[in-house]
Amino acid sequence: MVNNNLVGNLTKKPMIIAVDNLEEHPYHREMYDPIQEGYFEESIKRTNGKPVHSPVVVPPDKEGGCFRLVGGAGKADEMIRNGAKEIEVIYIEMEDENQIRNLIVDLNKQRVKKGREERNEFIHHGLNYPPKKGIKNYNRLEMISKETGYPEERVKKLLRLETELGGTIHDSVVTKVFGGELSLLQGLKFCGLLRNETTQSITPEIVEKLIDYGCDFERVIDLGDKMDLTNNSEFEIAVPFLKNEITVEDISDTIKQLDKTKGVINLYENGKTPIKELNKEYISENSIIINGDSGTVDLRSLVHKMARMVVGSCEYGYGTKRKPRPWEINHEELSNMSAQEFAQYVAMIYFRYLPYLTKDGSIYLIVYDYKVEGNKQYSCFTEHLVIEMMKLGMFLVGRKLWVKTNPLRRQYSYKDSVEGYEFIYRFSANPDDCYTNPYMLMKEEAETVFKLTEGCTNHSNNPESNRGGKYIQSNAKKILNTLDENYCEQIIRGNTGNPGDYFRAVEEVKHSSTSPIYLTSTLILEGSAPGDTIIDIWNGVGNSMISSLLLGRKYVGIEIEENYYNQTIKKVIETEKLIKENGIMEQLNELQESRKAA
Repeated sequence: MVNNNLVGNLTKKPMIIAVDNLEEHPYHREMYDPIQEGYFEESIKRTNGKPVHSPVVVPPDKEGGCFRLVGGAGKADEMIRNGAKEIEVIYIEMEDENQIRNLIVDLNKQRVKKGREERNEFIHHGLNYPPKKGIKNYNRLEMISKETGYPEERVKKLLRLETELGGTIHDSVVTKVFGGELSLLQGLKFCGLLRNETTQSITPEIVEKLIDYGCDFERVIDLGDKMDLTNNSEFEIAVPFLKNEITVEDISDTIKQLDKTKGVINLYENGKTPIKELNKEYISENSIIINGDSGTVDLRSLVHKMARMVVGSCEYGYGTKRKPRPWEINHEELSNMSAQEFAQYVAMIYFRYLPYLTKDGSIYLIVYDYKVEGNKQYSCFTEHLVIEMMKLGMFLVGRKLWVKTNPLRRQYSYKDSVEGYEFIYRFSANPDDCYTNPYMLMKEEAETVFKLTEGCTNHSNNPESNRGGKYIQSNAKKILNTLDENYCEQIIRGNTGNPGDYFRAVEEVKHSSTSPIYLTSTLILEGSAPGDTIIDIWNGVGNSMISSLLLGRKYVGIEIEENYYNQTIKKVIETEKLIKENGIMEQLNELQESRKAA
């Protein structure tokens, strides 16, 4: 039992001690946090540099040691910060460490304490008055109550809380109760939550969130394992119920909706296309996708059948706002090229693929005239490109226009939009023997050979001209010319939206300049037949691949950017699966046979 008159029975005397001969008692440091700097500054000024009550010290714990501060450590620190070399203290002659510990707590009873300090004192008194059975007139709860000022019933509940949570991963809950951040009732409810077998695993992180949101721990028991509180989204959904703002019926309806949504998500997650760790090429039944530079990649060991068609564009972004990508060691050199020099550079890349083309094969180039000569507001890049291709033996055999009905900005920060049109130039090494799919022609009734057609045969602004109006034209009319009767040119028009982007995960890079599937399909239909091989030397995210496979062609794609390469692999897997499940190849073969028979 503690002797409450212990201090009064001991020797107390004032002393002057050098500050170098003072140290804080370890138990004082363990029990209490340091007083905030400046807390005693004004009060000590008002008392001429000395506190009203002097710090209290006890003897050193060993010969030659320092006197140990057991009370007023904050005051002593403030005087030392103000330059004191010696300070006046109250010296208490006391050797027993248990008595010194009690003295430390007694001297700090008037201190404004934090939750941790309140709890430390409670534990201190609990140790002083341990459980004892069979001892007359010994009431532990009463004695701790007198020391702490808490009612006996509260002492009993705090002891229970300390027993169940102290020293566990939820130890901080007890400190929050002593600090008033959490009520004692909530603390006891939390103990019940941990004992409940139907409750999901409760981590310290979840507890912090529950306390921060002011949640009722009993409501967590009611929730059971129906919602995953470790999931931030589910936690936010559960908060109104946990705060007693909605009823059990309300949360039941919410859980039903949540389960349906989870089902949809699971279907999506389970339906994802798994991809193994990829090498530099991916080879499937009908496709070869290569992760490499179209200007240097070697196809000889991979491509064993001549292609009837090479499709691509050119490398954009040189001399524009786009920053160089990691592999573009020649970005600055290309940016500084003139339109003619850049045309030579692009033409040489396409020249590399002539050995892989059949004699009647074609090269389709989707390109726009973006290369501006320095500060001059003109460009002849596409015309230079035609000339440079011809110098290398690739002759222009067709020219089309792709009109974009919704031009988009490449990036949100850009003020200029992607051009509203691009050119499609078709080249062949044998212009007199260039394959064009005969089934690109539309035919009407066999007996009707000619037709009187409304059309535009004259572009002259001369009002006196008698040309134009109605004219006679064959029914064998290119399908591209039927897209719009107001146009005489062969124009491919459409939205620039990319349905292939469906396969892209949120974290993957979005391609800002894809060739839509309707465009690549039109070119592939014109320049090749089912069973032919298509090579796209700037694969991007694989739209040419989708068109090729769905139209019964083989495909080779080359892409330098690994993220786009990975996206293409997912599309290959899904597209080939779709083809097999729907028997598309069989349907195409039947169509081919029927055409041959006709």
